[in-house]
Amino acid sequence: MSSVLRVTNLQNLSGVDMFPSTRSLAANGYYKFPGGAILQWVRGASLASETSTTITYPMAFPTAVTSIIVSTTNVVGSYPDRVFQIVNGYGLSSCTVQFNAFNSAGGTSYPDLMIWGY
Repeated sequence: MSSVLRVTNLQNLSGVDMFPSTRSLAANGYYKFPGGAILQWVRGASLASETSTTITYPMAFPTAVTSIIVSTTNVVGSYPDRVFQIVNGYGLSSCTVQFNAFNSAGGTSYPDLMIWGY
């Protein structure tokens, strides 16, 4: 006997949350998936070139952080294609991000992060 669930009429599922979870869909928010995985996103404050800041996650991870992706948004400066941000260190509730520039490109930017954990 097969244990495969077959859904034949999706019209009857209108408005049903197929993945019930705890979530905050704010600008800085999180989504807790069934099974325990957590995805969080946050935009840090504007950083000047060659500076760093600590960014607090919307909620602390209970067990571990498994991945952090940081991108650079709204670069203001002479050479926006010559800047990048790195994560210097991280914990269950925050991480440190540093804004860097090649060849003294300078400027300011906002760090955008996606953080996975459980």
